[in-house]
Amino acid sequence: MNPVQHAILQFTLLVGLVFALAWLFMAILIGIKPRASKQFVAANGLMVLGVVLGGLREPASSYLYYHVADWALLSGFALMHRGLLHLVDADKPPLLHSALPLLLAVLVTAPFAPSPSSYTLMALALYGTAAWYVFTAFMDGMRGLDANLFSKAARMAVSAPFLVMGLALVARTLQVLGNSIFQVPRAQSGEDPLYFLWAMVGFLLLANIALATLATGRLLMRIRSLAEMDYLTGCLNRRSLEQRMKLELDRHQRGGEPLACVFFDLDHFKAINDEYGHEAGDAALKHTVRLIEDLLRSMDALGRYGGEEFVVLMPNTQLKGAVDAANRMRLALTRAKLEFQGRVIPLTASFGAAVLGPQEPLDSLVRRADAAMYEAKRLGRNRVEADTSLGADAKN
Repeated sequence: MNPVQHAILQFTLLVGLVFALAWLFMAILIGIKPRASKQFVAANGLMVLGVVLGGLREPASSYLYYHVADWALLSGFALMHRGLLHLVDADKPPLLHSALPLLLAVLVTAPFAPSPSSYTLMALALYGTAAWYVFTAFMDGMRGLDANLFSKAARMAVSAPFLVMGLALVARTLQVLGNSIFQVPRAQSGEDPLYFLWAMVGFLLLANIALATLATGRLLMRIRSLAEMDYLTGCLNRRSLEQRMKLELDRHQRGGEPLACVFFDLDHFKAINDEYGHEAGDAALKHTVRLIEDLLRSMDALGRYGGEEFVVLMPNTQLKGAVDAANRMRLALTRAKLEFQGRVIPLTASFGAAVLGPQEPLDSLVRRADAAMYEAKRLGRNRVEADTSLGADAKN
């Protein structure tokens, strides 16, 4: 082994060990996508094993330095692809489907002992199968990253190492195939393992950096989401709801679009807690949020205002539209009975609707919707009342 090969192998060991430990740390201590992180630990270990064994190849035939090295590399590529699917929450094919290219490569190469006559077959199986895994990872990464959360440039940055490695593997596959067709002697065909060592070191370094950046970014988004969401129901908490109100107020003031607010409160909620227990009350709140969210538009915002009180913010909606929407929510809640521990708990709610007036502050809008809700309570509950203090214009 020449000094350059030795230095590259040492660097490969260092890169693989550092990232394997980093993914292990993220899986066990931080809890960042534990399943994906553990697969990246194994992928780095197998790839380093394959690179090191391949770099130690000697002219003498050896299953360890040829077959085992190639299979370890392919297993690492397969696990890298599988881990990426878990990381981006993409649809995952059955495990056997993911392992099928690896199994085919093993079945094709295993019967042949390492020798000059079988080197071409082994190289084609290695580079071709690895290219399939890498290109599939690239495409799944681009599809799996939510375009609403990640720009195209960000998605490309994460997936770029897989694309570049895939192109290098395809080029190498074509080179090996061409050398075989034109019978280029192996000494002249670039079969030096140094070529593949450089490619693998670069891929390990860049792919791990990209995946670790993605994993960290998703963790930060998760932390931010938890800070914005109500811990029990999953809708916006009051602080986030008020921030959303300010954004909608700015939009209203710039463009003049109407802004409606629906305030609702579960009827007899204390009685539910007293009769069925607080766990039933929690189930009622979560059940309510699930039902209401299914009826809202993407532009609407549902937030828990406090206790069993909720607010729905409805941009570009007049009072009549808000009342109609509130009635749909009320009917859905009445018809969908809550089953809890074998018992059916009837749920109803009282709704109040209001629309933002000219130069009106947000707290005034919420107070008027709240007052309309209490009027619905006074008139018998399980109904919708509208605040008409702005006059007939608000009803349109």
